[in-house]
Amino acid sequence: MAQNKPTTDEHYIPQCYLKQFSSDGERIYQYDVLSGKQTPVPVPTKSVCYQKHLYEFRDSSGAFAYRNLIEKSFGIYEGEFAKTFRSVISKSRIEANYHTLCFLSPKEKALLVFFLSTMIVRNPDVLQATQETALEFFGDQITEISARNLALQTCLPIYKALDTEERNLLNPVMWFFEDMSFQIGVADSEVFFTSDSPVILFGTNQPVKLDEVIMPISPNIVLFMKPYDNTRRGFYNRLTELRPEDIKYVNKAVVTHCKRWIYSQTPLTDKQIKWITKERASY
Repeated sequence: MAQNKPTTDEHYIPQCYLKQFSSDGERIYQYDVLSGKQTPVPVPTKSVCYQKHLYEFRDSSGAFAYRNLIEKSFGIYEGEFAKTFRSVISKSRIEANYHTLCFLSPKEKALLVFFLSTMIVRNPDVLQATQETALEFFGDQITEISARNLALQTCLPIYKALDTEERNLLNPVMWFFEDMSFQIGVADSEVFFTSDSPVILFGTNQPVKLDEVIMPISPNIVLFMKPYDNTRRGFYNRLTELRPEDIKYVNKAVVTHCKRWIYSQTPLTDKQIKWITKERASY
């Protein structure tokens, strides 16, 4: 029996997320904010936001070890993430849900927090920074390969049973989202796009504190998270209709925080591109 070929293109923005912005479930439009050019036809989600062998362990000779261990683990979780996205989108279409005080289920909230957390620590820049930190800390006692393996173990211990007591980078990232309220915002049309950096964090570094989290979920659905406020208990898990100024606020956050690429369900208009250029220039 032929064995499946190992995955080589490993995505730091999972396809299960990008597909929420696709009209056919497979392709999206992309706009390069650095060159100001837009692809004339939609591109497959599998062809964007990846690096070759991004999550691969290696032995001392440089050969792959435990091939696709992290990638396969992501595949399991991403099936659950996709179900969560579909559930949130489906529930947002039900008028009665605008009146519930507990729109997201506990499982949906937990999976959204885990998705946000893994999005942060699977980022190539975070993995590289963690590797460089290991090299600086251990000096001559560690090789480049060992430092990379340590970075993967520290950032992405998802290939084993998760332990909240374990010292790694994933746990404290998840803790940042504790005691935050959830709000799902709904636009009356498909007005949102996303990017190669879709988890948008506002807060302070000293001390580290989150003030707001924004992540578009689909062309008309967005997740907001803010620190829980006892004085507004009825607003901690709601479905809300968005105003035009809310929509503009979200899209501005997306375009000013992206690294290079903006992804959309339909081609950006000349008017949208001019607005993006203006917002990025003034940010």
